[in-house]
Amino acid sequence: MLPSFATETLTIYYPEQVSTRGTTDYRYRIDSQHSISVSGCSVQPSTTSETLSEPRLQEQTLMSLWMPDTEWTRVAAVGTKRLIFEWRGMQFIQYGTAMPWVSPTGTLGHVLIYLRAYEG
Repeated sequence: MLPSFATETLTIYYPEQVSTRGTTDYRYRIDSQHSISVSGCSVQPSTTSETLSEPRLQEQTLMSLWMPDTEWTRVAAVGTKRLIFEWRGMQFIQYGTAMPWVSPTGTLGHVLIYLRAYEG
């Protein structure tokens, strides 16, 4: 359980898994039939960067997401890196491996996930 100020809600979308010529791939798309809503989260900005050397401006944004440590949240977060997270109308993809943190007291356990978004 996260502290009482963790009041954000976000939606996690599972992309469609497709097989092409014997390999498995994922199609990123928003599909409300394959999504879960998670409340009691905290979303905080981590960093942002711009690349000005390209012909067009590119921007990367990283956010830190703390989700409550429940069994279904941990399975959703750790099971695949191919999840799409939607928060306040913005869409992010998981960056790196989700990190479950189990509280020694059992009161503040959570899953930390870094989210990444690109523009440009």
